[in-house]
Amino acid sequence: KNSLHLSGAAAFSSLVSILRVLVIVSILKVSVFPVVAPAALAAAGVFGLGGFVLLSRKNGKNGTAEPPRNPFRLVPLLLFAAAFAAISMLSAALVPRFGSASLLATSALSGAFDVDVAVLSALRLVDQSVAMAVVGQAVLAGLLANAFGRLFLAMVIGPRTYWLPLAGVTVLASIAAVATFLLTQMP
Repeated sequence: KNSLHLSGAAAFSSLVSILRVLVIVSILKVSVFPVVAPAALAAAGVFGLGGFVLLSRKNGKNGTAEPPRNPFRLVPLLLFAAAFAAISMLSAALVPRFGSASLLATSALSGAFDVDVAVLSALRLVDQSVAMAVVGQAVLAGLLANAFGRLFLAMVIGPRTYWLPLAGVTVLASIAAVATFLLTQMP
């Protein structure tokens, strides 16, 4: 497989992740779905289109793409584990001190590593009188951070020919999500 095909597959993976989160939101807290769905679907559409375009293209160099780096190298794994531990401790310290005001920050921090934790943590606050809009923003912050967390990992372990096209799709999907959110949430 060439690097563009791998980038396309990674874009489709982001699409699936977004759709999975939408299913979780619709099952657990359908009242948050209208806040999250337009922006999430805009990003999903860009990831889907980007994945299709990347899968249909060929590398300019026939089979001379950079080989991927070993994803099990010890140093990147230790850095990931240390970052995860630091963010977990920071999240645990922020929530009790600042309450729902820290929800966006903690959703983004935890979403960079695990979008499910970010989404489930945000959705449970609906029953604690946190506004639907704030919970929806927290879910979207978790999704956005997760997309950039995946991109960061791609940059750490993959060759530039893999992560650069993925970066372009991720940035475009993020712009589409933010623009859609702003347009749909304006009074």
